[in-house]
Amino acid sequence: MHGLIDTNILIYASSEAAPEHRAARAFLDQVAQDRSSYAITWINIGEYLAFVTQSFGGAPPLFSLQEACANVTSLLALPTLRLLTEGEGYWTTLQAILQDVGAVRGSFVHDCRIAAIMREHGIDTIFTRDTEFRRIPKLHVINPL
Repeated sequence: MHGLIDTNILIYASSEAAPEHRAARAFLDQVAQDRSSYAITWINIGEYLAFVTQSFGGAPPLFSLQEACANVTSLLALPTLRLLTEGEGYWTTLQAILQDVGAVRGSFVHDCRIAAIMREHGIDTIFTRDTEFRRIPKLHVINPL
């Protein structure tokens, strides 16, 4: 398995207005063509849905909930994408990460949750632009853009 695709890559790939759109779209196209598998979590999907359906500064959201759900359905249909869930050791793993990292607040909690699921499944690479993931020990962070 190559690694986990983080939420921000999905958002950039969906938003044609984002400067990172072309690079993110090309990365997801590569994922779809690759013979190796990649991963995602329900946390990423929830974050994606929340972000793309939210209105910022009075601007309309990127997508309606129906459009956003259709995007997720298409993503989950990729044969190279594996959906990861929490296992029985998730809580213990998450607590260990939270202790190792130290000061954890706000949305970084979700990053630690994703890292705990990755660790449970033996995945140590995440494709993201989020530099906060670098704070998590034993995690290899790659910016594919």
